[in-house]
Amino acid sequence: MTLFHIWRIDLFKQYLSSTLFESCIKKITLNKSLSSNEAEYLYSVAIVFLNVYEKDKRKRTYFDFSYYIILLVSISIKDYRALHHFSLSFGLYPISNHIKRFKLIDDDSLEEVLIGEQIECYKSDGIVDTHEQNTARDLILEKQAADLAFIAPTSFGKSSTIVSLIKKNNKKRFAVIVPTKSLLAQTFRKLNAELPDRNLYFHDEMFVNCNDFVAVLTQERALRALKKQGVSFDFLIVDEAHKIFDFNSRSILLSRLIKRNKRLNPSSNTIYLSPLISDPNNLAIDIGQRFEEARIEKNVKEVRAKLHDEDHKNYVFNRYVQKFFYESDSIDYMSYILENKKEKNFVFLRTPRKIESFAKEIAANLPDKNNAYLNEIAEIVSRYIHEEHFSVEYIKKGLVYIHGQMPDILKEYLEYKFGVEARVSFLIANSVVLEGVNLPIDNLYMLDLRGVNDSDLINLVGRVNRLNEVFSEKDKNLDKLVAEAHFVHAGNYTTCSMKNKVEQLKSRLKKDEVKNPLLLNHDMKKIESLAEKSNEEGENAKLKLVRLNQVLENENYLDLNYLDDSDIAGPEHTLLIPVNQTKALL
Repeated sequence: MTLFHIWRIDLFKQYLSSTLFESCIKKITLNKSLSSNEAEYLYSVAIVFLNVYEKDKRKRTYFDFSYYIILLVSISIKDYRALHHFSLSFGLYPISNHIKRFKLIDDDSLEEVLIGEQIECYKSDGIVDTHEQNTARDLILEKQAADLAFIAPTSFGKSSTIVSLIKKNNKKRFAVIVPTKSLLAQTFRKLNAELPDRNLYFHDEMFVNCNDFVAVLTQERALRALKKQGVSFDFLIVDEAHKIFDFNSRSILLSRLIKRNKRLNPSSNTIYLSPLISDPNNLAIDIGQRFEEARIEKNVKEVRAKLHDEDHKNYVFNRYVQKFFYESDSIDYMSYILENKKEKNFVFLRTPRKIESFAKEIAANLPDKNNAYLNEIAEIVSRYIHEEHFSVEYIKKGLVYIHGQMPDILKEYLEYKFGVEARVSFLIANSVVLEGVNLPIDNLYMLDLRGVNDSDLINLVGRVNRLNEVFSEKDKNLDKLVAEAHFVHAGNYTTCSMKNKVEQLKSRLKKDEVKNPLLLNHDMKKIESLAEKSNEEGENAKLKLVRLNQVLENENYLDLNYLDDSDIAGPEHTLLIPVNQTKALL
């Protein structure tokens, strides 16, 4: 539900028609100064919405809007008392802890001492959890359901909870399934640091001790380990689990892995990690699966969605009132990007060609930093890749780019350097950040979002200002709780309406789109109905129906025959080869 629907109720019409309301909302949207009277007025509006939420907890958008107002007003007037009390009341303890830790309010009362003791109860490994985080962590560590979905916004402690689960269950066989090699390397490094005494594997050929290990694997490697190494997993942890809803070779292999592991080890536990799943029951592969859910609803971050449109005018979108507020003009998209750059800037483009083209263009507008450390990184890339590789000269300007056509070792090296080196300030890449790679991004530019659905967009925006960056020694204020995301119409780089894409942020997460035919809740009848139409949509549905049925036939065949290499079939095998030709591939 969005506020557009909410405000049909008479109680809220007074706000929509109020000049004062629009003026004040415009100011906090555009990050303009508020008078004390305006701040008091907005606080009163927040209380009205909060009272409605308190009476009916299903109306979570009322809570979101109340928090939005209190957060932005507090930041605007630099008075954090209201935000402090709100955070304590609703279990957003990292905010209260930060305010108390850096003395952003003056209060040495007995109440504050008691509050400090209350917050201490929510600390885990030195990090303060929200009430929902703490509850979810306890559920995962204690319940150990056969199928459990942990659904939480980006950077809300899914990884640390899994580490705690592994530590608690010694002498167990764990497999953490990640969608990409980039995320595999990052996850392995983290677990290796956290679990120095455990056997850690990252490839199916590494298995030696098959009774006690932690493996970080892609679905392909995990399937090979099941078959060739004769292992099964006591805990199968699926990262970025919403990817299973897609219809592609990797989602098919992931479904196959989960089903195969459960057959080999019926008492195993499968844990699904994602920020984007609406209903965990949509993950079901077999009849009889019952999902436990650990969900974190309250996100402490808000998004300031900015649009540089094709008319070179700049707007900020308020998703609650569903309105664009004019901010300024820019000469062109490059001027806009450079005017708004911060310490760590991520530029999102879809194709390798456009990534390299834009890297060349922006590099021409950046000065050489004449920095010895950047020159050393450039020299390493030149020595081991090629001295004429485009990235060599760009690195000297603090800019790197990555895409799927580059060698994995180069991608991982440049990702790492962007992550740890402050002087590398620009990263240009594509969907790698949608698949869990954790990077310190404090500014996001999206130049083309064609084909990026609502869920992926929410995931992408969620990568800005990870919580460890928000609540750090470096930034004592709480400005980073408002993450900036720029939707930039960048000439020929942009192939969709960026204005329409901004508007996709207007509501909470939509229903899951279950496209994977191996999942129980996939709606084959809907495709069959579309295929009956005598138009272009019908013809496309017919072709899709053929592919869906081929996948189902192949999976049935593989279920009956525990074949070897066919378990790891590539996209062309998994999606296109008819069942009667499968044997010829083996």
